Amino acid sequence: MRTSRERTKRKRLVHTYRDIVVVDFELIIPDDDPTEPCYESETVQ
Repeated sequence: MRTSRERTKRKRLVHTYRDIVVVDFELIIPDDDPTEPCYESETVQ
């Protein structure tokens, strides 16, 4: 379930043997600790 918290977008480079891929993903900024963005629970499986 998506929450209405503040969100930020990040990019990560994933290196494989031959390729480099850019992956975009969203992080949420929790109310308890706004200094550390984290994944939403749906993302982590």
